[in-house]
Amino acid sequence: MSSYADFIANWFHLVTAVNANAEDLESLVEINVDLEAAAANARRLSNRRSALRAELTQNTKDLHVAMRTGRDMATRLRSGVRSQFGNRNEKLLEFNMRPFRGRVLKEEGPEAGGGVTPPPPTTE
Repeated sequence: MSSYADFIANWFHLVTAVNANAEDLESLVEINVDLEAAAANARRLSNRRSALRAELTQNTKDLHVAMRTGRDMATRLRSGVRSQFGNRNEKLLEFNMRPFRGRVLKEEGPEAGGGVTPPPPTTE
Protein backbone atom coordinates (compact mmCIF):
# COMPACT_ATOMS: atom_id res chain seq x y z
CA MET A 1 0.00 0.00 0.00
CA SER A 2 1.36 3.35 -0.94
CA SER A 3 -1.50 5.78 -1.41
CA TYR A 4 -4.15 7.13 0.93
CA ALA A 5 -6.81 5.48 -1.22
CA ASP A 6 -5.12 2.10 -0.73
CA PHE A 7 -5.04 2.53 3.04
CA ILE A 8 -8.66 3.70 3.18
CA ALA A 9 -9.86 0.82 0.99
CA ASN A 10 -7.95 -1.62 3.20
CA TRP A 11 -9.53 -0.12 6.33
CA PHE A 12 -13.05 -0.44 4.90
CA HIS A 13 -12.31 -4.06 3.91
CA LEU A 14 -11.11 -4.74 7.47
CA VAL A 15 -14.24 -3.12 8.95
CA THR A 16 -16.46 -5.22 6.69
CA ALA A 17 -14.62 -8.40 7.62
CA VAL A 18 -14.87 -7.63 11.35
CA ASN A 19 -18.62 -6.88 10.95
CA ALA A 20 -19.09 -10.23 9.18
CA ASN A 21 -17.41 -11.95 12.14
CA ALA A 22 -18.89 -9.80 14.89
CA GLU A 23 -19.98 -12.78 17.01
CA ASP A 24 -16.40 -14.02 17.27
CA LEU A 25 -14.89 -10.55 17.70
CA GLU A 26 -17.25 -8.89 20.20
CA SER A 27 -14.35 -7.34 22.12
CA LEU A 28 -13.20 -5.49 18.96
CA VAL A 29 -16.54 -3.96 17.98
CA GLU A 30 -15.77 -0.57 19.58
CA ILE A 31 -12.39 -0.32 17.81
CA ASN A 32 -14.07 -1.40 14.58
CA VAL A 33 -16.63 1.41 14.90
CA ASP A 34 -13.81 3.90 15.54
CA LEU A 35 -11.87 2.60 12.51
CA GLU A 36 -14.97 2.92 10.33
CA ALA A 37 -15.40 6.54 11.44
CA ALA A 38 -11.71 7.28 10.85
CA ALA A 39 -11.85 5.69 7.39
CA ALA A 40 -14.95 7.68 6.47
CA ASN A 41 -13.29 10.90 7.67
CA ALA A 42 -10.10 10.08 5.75
CA ARG A 43 -12.11 9.38 2.58
CA ARG A 44 -13.99 12.69 3.00
CA LEU A 45 -10.73 14.61 3.48
CA SER A 46 -9.07 12.86 0.54
CA ASN A 47 -12.03 13.73 -1.71
CA ARG A 48 -11.93 17.31 -0.49
CA ARG A 49 -8.20 17.52 -1.22
CA SER A 50 -8.77 16.24 -4.76
CA ALA A 51 -11.51 18.83 -5.28
CA LEU A 52 -9.28 21.61 -3.97
CA ARG A 53 -6.44 20.52 -6.28
CA ALA A 54 -8.81 20.62 -9.25
CA GLU A 55 -10.03 24.05 -8.16
CA LEU A 56 -6.44 25.29 -7.76
CA THR A 57 -5.55 24.06 -11.23
CA GLN A 58 -8.57 25.80 -12.75
CA ASN A 59 -7.85 28.95 -10.75
CA THR A 60 -4.27 29.00 -12.06
CA LYS A 61 -5.50 28.65 -15.65
CA ASP A 62 -8.04 31.44 -15.09
CA LEU A 63 -5.34 33.67 -13.60
CA HIS A 64 -3.07 33.13 -16.62
CA VAL A 65 -5.93 34.09 -18.96
CA ALA A 66 -6.70 37.18 -16.87
CA MET A 67 -3.04 38.23 -16.84
CA ARG A 68 -2.71 37.75 -20.61
CA THR A 69 -5.90 39.77 -21.19
CA GLY A 70 -4.71 42.48 -18.81
CA ARG A 71 -1.31 42.75 -20.53
CA ASP A 72 -3.01 43.03 -23.92
CA MET A 73 -5.39 45.74 -22.68
CA ALA A 74 -2.56 47.67 -20.99
CA THR A 75 -0.53 47.54 -24.22
CA ARG A 76 -3.47 48.82 -26.23
CA LEU A 77 -4.11 51.57 -23.69
CA ARG A 78 -0.45 52.66 -23.66
CA SER A 79 -0.49 52.77 -27.46
CA GLY A 80 -3.60 54.94 -27.34
CA VAL A 81 -2.05 57.33 -24.80
CA ARG A 82 1.15 57.58 -26.83
CA SER A 83 -0.91 58.15 -29.99
CA GLN A 84 -2.93 60.90 -28.28
CA PHE A 85 -0.02 62.79 -26.72
CA GLY A 86 2.84 61.88 -29.04
CA ASN A 87 6.18 60.20 -28.39
CA ARG A 88 7.96 63.29 -27.02
CA ASN A 89 5.32 64.69 -24.67
CA GLU A 90 6.43 64.87 -21.02
CA LYS A 91 2.83 64.10 -20.03
CA LEU A 92 3.66 60.45 -20.74
CA LEU A 93 5.46 60.40 -17.38
CA GLU A 94 2.06 60.56 -15.65
CA PHE A 95 1.25 57.20 -17.23
CA ASN A 96 4.58 55.68 -16.18
CA MET A 97 5.82 55.87 -19.76
CA ARG A 98 9.10 57.42 -20.93
CA PRO A 99 8.89 60.15 -23.54
CA PHE A 100 11.35 60.03 -26.42
CA ARG A 101 14.01 62.68 -25.78
CA GLY A 102 16.42 61.95 -28.57
CA ARG A 103 19.61 59.98 -28.58
CA VAL A 104 22.56 61.08 -26.46
CA LEU A 105 25.73 61.02 -28.55
CA LYS A 106 28.97 60.15 -26.79
CA GLU A 107 32.06 62.22 -27.38
CA GLU A 108 34.86 60.38 -29.11
CA GLY A 109 38.20 60.13 -27.36
CA PRO A 110 39.79 58.26 -24.48
CA GLU A 111 37.78 60.19 -21.83
CA ALA A 112 34.51 59.12 -23.40
CA GLY A 113 35.64 55.54 -23.79
CA GLY A 114 36.16 55.93 -27.53
CA GLY A 115 39.16 53.64 -27.57
CA VAL A 116 42.92 53.98 -27.85
CA THR A 117 44.37 57.30 -29.06
CA PRO A 118 46.47 56.77 -32.19
CA PRO A 119 50.17 57.74 -31.92
CA PRO A 120 51.17 61.09 -33.47
CA PRO A 121 52.52 60.92 -37.04
CA THR A 122 56.26 60.61 -37.28
CA THR A 123 58.33 62.83 -39.60
CA GLU A 124 61.40 61.12 -40.95
